[in-house]
Amino acid sequence: MGPPRNDAVTLSHEKDQEVLRLKLQLKAYAARTSLLQSRLTAMHDALDSLQLSHDEALRAEQSVKRRLQQQLKTYHKFLESVNYQKDDLRNAVESFLQRGMS
Repeated sequence: MGPPRNDAVTLSHEKDQEVLRLKLQLKAYAARTSLLQSRLTAMHDALDSLQLSHDEALRAEQSVKRRLQQQLKTYHKFLESVNYQKDDLRNAVESFLQRGMS
């Protein structure tokens, strides 16, 4: 013979309560997972945006660096030219003074 009818009803009720509790827990986990997924997506978007702005800033800095390097080369060539002219003038003055003293 099986368990008394009252025990079967109680057992069935307990199982129903357990199923209900598990369903509620599942809904809570689903809501938390959804929230975390939303936060993760927002963070991913923010990181993508930050990466793009960093790349843009880096490109701008590299462009400025190239421009300044080119200016430095130009100034360096100009300085070499000025130094050459200065040396040439010094030699000319020394030559002139030596001719004048002789």
